[in-house]
Amino acid sequence: MSTKVVTPDKLGKALNDILERFDKSTIKDADAVVREYAKNMFGTIIEKTPVGDFDGEHEGTLKGGWLVTAGAPGEGFGTRDATRTRESLSIPKLISKTGTRSLYLTNNLPYVNVVEYGGYPQTVKRGTFNKKTGKYQVRSSGGFSKQAPKGMVRITMRKRKRFLEVAANKVL
Repeated sequence: MSTKVVTPDKLGKALNDILERFDKSTIKDADAVVREYAKNMFGTIIEKTPVGDFDGEHEGTLKGGWLVTAGAPGEGFGTRDATRTRESLSIPKLISKTGTRSLYLTNNLPYVNVVEYGGYPQTVKRGTFNKKTGKYQVRSSGGFSKQAPKGMVRITMRKRKRFLEVAANKVL
């Protein structure tokens, strides 16, 4: 095995080369961990989002309304997709030598806060008309969605440290 000798006049360049290789590797690893973390966090939120299946017209609107963006919150309303999962997410590259961009998961539909925090009537008089069955269905209880009684975001955020551990262990 041969050893490369660095003379004092070349030491600065040699250290610079080592730091640059380290920097590129660290940036790549950090970006991969953040992207894996975001995929699992955001994917879990999306998967926990209720799908209104009372008619073919609105099914998956809330679930498909989640937008993943870097740099600024997403605008718009997404597309209807009742089958959306973490595997379908496209997570943008976030970290580069020029800096880190923030990553956002946004849902701009006006009723997302009601599903997350409650706000449905405490006592349901008739419920939601289900066009498929031709009957009314009670889809909330105590002001909360029966499909997501503890929300989607809050319940997932409680597990954020675990998501980070899993992402780091998978990538590193």
